[in-house]
Order: sequence, then structure tokens, then C-alpha cells
Amino acid sequence: MFFLDELIIEISNIYVQSQISYEGDTSNYHSIDHLATTSEILKRGADDCDGQAILIASLLRYRGYDAYVVFGYSHVWVEVHLGNKIISINNPERHGAWYCKFNEQNVQWNILPFFNLFMGFFLLFLSLLSMLYYLYKKNVAKYISEYLYFFKYVFILFVTFLVLGILVYVIIKIITP
Repeated sequence: MFFLDELIIEISNIYVQSQISYEGDTSNYHSIDHLATTSEILKRGADDCDGQAILIASLLRYRGYDAYVVFGYSHVWVEVHLGNKIISINNPERHGAWYCKFNEQNVQWNILPFFNLFMGFFLLFLSLLSMLYYLYKKNVAKYISEYLYFFKYVFILFVTFLVLGILVYVIIKIITP
């Protein structure tokens, strides 16, 4: 029975990969990250790894399998639980630990990878904040403001010439029949 189940799981994966092209959320939904519904994915015919995983898991859940969408640090994949065996779809081993696993009935959190992800963003924010503080203490803002004042006058000069050009164009259009 497991062979037939594995075959159905693989056919579902191949079907979704062939029907739904890979396209990032920024070009597909004009968003940094968008967790699409199955109807959105089918309507557009394209999505990134999370959309493809949602569609594969939905197909398998419809067929009665215990399938989960699994979020890792940089990739989303599908896990199917068959008794004591777990089948992973789309090679998750190279993407590290997962921090969230869900389907419509269950949500599981793996706290340590989620905490590491949160701490990574926090440390990045803290390093940017400390760099800004260092630049403030070194009075770099003064030099930046001097350059901005210079560009302010260049911008005013550009706008002046643009307005004069438009005026000349309008006058020429009025004078010539």
C-alpha cells in the first residue's frame, strides 16, 4: 500500500510542478511575501514555493492524506505522514530546520528555529541602529546635509529650466497656427 501512496504523492508533485510555473511574489502579487489561497494559485497559474506547497498539500489532503505545508528559513515544502513514515516533497534537507508546519486542522511551531530567525532579524536591526548612532556621533549628518543643500540648488536650477522650456513650448504653440 505504501508504494501506491508514494506514487500518488509523487504524481501530485509532478502535476503541480508542470501546471504551476514558479514565479516570485513580487512579480506575481506585487508583494514581498504573499501566502496565496488555492483559488489564487489556480487562477494565476504561477506561484513561488509556498504556493506550490499549498496546492500540493491541498490535493493530498483532498485525497485523504495527512499532509502539511512546512516553512523553513528560505523554502517551503510539503510533508506527508504515512503511518510512521514521513515523506518530504521538494528536497527539504538542503534547506535546514523548519519553524512552522500546518494544514487546515493543525499548526505546529518549532520554537528554536523560529527564535533563531527572530534573533537574526533583531541583530540586523540592532547593528543598523548602532551604525546610525556611530554616524551621528561622528557628525556625518553635517556632511550629508551639505551635499543635500548643494543638490537642492541643482534641483531648483533644473526645475527652472524645465518650466522655462515648457513656457517657450506653449508660447510657440500659441503663436504658430
